Amino acid sequence: MTLFSGGLLRDLIKLMQDACMEALVNDSTIIDEAIAEQVIKEAANHYKRLFDFPNYTEVVKKIDGESERYEVNNKDLIYLLKNLFILEYRFERDLWYEVHPCLKIFLKDDKKWLLQQQ
Repeated sequence: MTLFSGGLLRDLIKLMQDACMEALVNDSTIIDEAIAEQVIKEAANHYKRLFDFPNYTEVVKKIDGESERYEVNNKDLIYLLKNLFILEYRFERDLWYEVHPCLKIFLKDDKKWLLQQQ
């Protein structure tokens, strides 16, 4: 589940909290793989509901392919960063962008539906 938080502590805590609640509901004493997968799918669905496909699909594809912001409109990048669809990472002097892992899962799993939205 850590990988699907995108490095965001808030998302990691939310994923873990949801997994704990799901385990309690299922009378389970552990968080097994099935619970983890369900929680990750729910998080991906959250991003699916919020993401503006008609306006930002191409921008996200461009960032996902290159991890560069040079060809992306600044207004688009700000919207995507603010809503955590795109995450900014820094290490020393390096700066790069990645699609949030939960949104990336959805885009990979539902490419046919995604193409219909364009």
